[in-house]
Order: sequence, then structure tokens, then C-alpha cells
Amino acid sequence: MKNIRTSAKLSHSYTGHCLRETVIQIMIGAGYLARHIMFMSGHRNEASTRSYNRGCNITQKKSMSNTLSALTEPTCKSEKNPARQVSVSHIFERANRKTSPKNADTGL
Repeated sequence: MKNIRTSAKLSHSYTGHCLRETVIQIMIGAGYLARHIMFMSGHRNEASTRSYNRGCNITQKKSMSNTLSALTEPTCKSEKNPARQVSVSHIFERANRKTSPKNADTGL
């Protein structure tokens, strides 16, 4: 690893385990099944392989960021359907409908 680090002119010292962890995270992010990664990495159980999962990948983070950014703009285009306009009030109305209990008398 030291020779690789020197050749690549990396500033930090990396271990074989760092490389293994990075590769497993990339494979998880790419959607490979834990049991397949487990086979390739030599882990004995899937829980060990899943422990490398750090949550969101870059694509998911960008998607969430775009969703949150829509809250600061009066209207924006839907990512899934660019022809569809989504307004901030529409987002809040949908959220309120999902969380507000309905009144049995009025249905509101």
C-alpha cells in the first residue's frame, strides 16, 4: 500500500482495509446484493457487509437536495416529469394532508 500511495502521490496513509471498505461502499451504492458482496469480500455473514453501508449515495443526496431546494423557489419542475410544475404551497398541502387527522363530521 505504501508504494501505491507514493506512486499516486496521496497525502494520507491508507491501509488495505481502507481500500476494502471503499470498494464495498461503492458496490453497495451500485445496488449489488449484500450476499454477492459478501462472497467477493470474504465476509462470513451479510451483517458484516451491511455494516459498511454509509446511507445515501451521491445521486440520492443530490435528489434530496433538489427536493429541499424546491421549497425556496415559488415553482419548480418535477424531476420525474419535467413538464409538471410543482409549487411550494402544493408541497405543504400534500404534507399537511398526510399528517393532519380528519374531522369525522366535516371530513377535513
